[in-house]
Amino acid sequence: MSSSKNRIPEKDPYEVLEIPFGATDGQISKAYKKLALKLHPDKQVNLGSAQAQEIAKRFHDVKEARAFLLDAEHAEDRRQFDAKRESERLRREADAIREQAMSHRRKQMRNALKAKEDAAKNRRQKVQRKGKNEDDLEQLRREGKRKRSEFAERDAAQQHQKDLQQELKRQQDQKDLQEALEERQVRLKWDRKKMKPSPSEDSLAKLLSEQFGAVEHVELLGKKGNQALVTFVDYTSCEPCVKFYANSGEMRAKFVGQRKDDEEQDQMQLIQAQSQRRTAESLERRRLRQAEERDRLLREMEEEEKCYVGVDKESTKEKRSSKAATGRRSNFPLSLPEGKMYKGLSPWNILENLEDEVLKNWITGEKLQSIKVPVDVRDY
Repeated sequence: MSSSKNRIPEKDPYEVLEIPFGATDGQISKAYKKLALKLHPDKQVNLGSAQAQEIAKRFHDVKEARAFLLDAEHAEDRRQFDAKRESERLRREADAIREQAMSHRRKQMRNALKAKEDAAKNRRQKVQRKGKNEDDLEQLRREGKRKRSEFAERDAAQQHQKDLQQELKRQQDQKDLQEALEERQVRLKWDRKKMKPSPSEDSLAKLLSEQFGAVEHVELLGKKGNQALVTFVDYTSCEPCVKFYANSGEMRAKFVGQRKDDEEQDQMQLIQAQSQRRTAESLERRRLRQAEERDRLLREMEEEEKCYVGVDKESTKEKRSSKAATGRRSNFPLSLPEGKMYKGLSPWNILENLEDEVLKNWITGEKLQSIKVPVDVRDY
């Protein structure tokens, strides 16, 4: 290995073991054993020191290559090395493809640039020998490199755009063909208990051809063998077939493709409409129930008011005399406190005093007076 930080061998391990890139573990082990037997120091006799050192170095490289490709501790390093090697291979292939696709005019331009570079190189060598300035030659070299890079990038971009357009067109053509095919297809499903014997492809083709139109192909589907994909010659045969089996207890037919999606969308819209109608009916029933509740409360309030109305003059006089004696209404609907501090006060005045006592800690006196409603105490 070159260092602890860079654990990738300096030499290509595949080339060291003389095996192709991407070889299996078995191929790697076999190649290692073959070279190890050939290069092992015990096998080397009657060799000079320089040759022995060269063979020892090769033997070390073979062991290092085998460890790098097979040992688990080098798995991540091997993955990175393989990825880099594959990237370089693809780049070389792309360069070769660009070379083949390059037009005659661009080749002439490239050759002309190369000729200029070679000429500049020769001039630079002469200048170096003569000790002259190299700035002009270096500028020409950079300019040639820049132009080559521009040409390569432009060609790659054009080729990529062309490939992308071709791929999109191919996908669209496949999609159009598939949609056109699905327009002529229906999916059948039948009850095996009710249809005995179970229909075959030939029997289905004959049955559907006689009723709805010529059938191009029938394919049985599903593990149970109770489904089939039917392709008609004409798409107009699909709708009568689906409608015919819509209410059948033995067999059902459904559209395939876009018309299937349209059918499911129509079904969803129907469900939403039904849900909206049920919601509207619920709101209407709630309004009616609230109106009935209002009427019931109004009737109860009217009944309660009648309880406080005198039915004869004598009871009225007694109530008035009681009111004059105590200062309160005997039929006041609330139970009011008794005591010296409330003696001689009307029920309304007692309620005002209680209200002041309760609310004094929450609002000011001015605010309390502003929200009070003036009431004639004679009503009580």
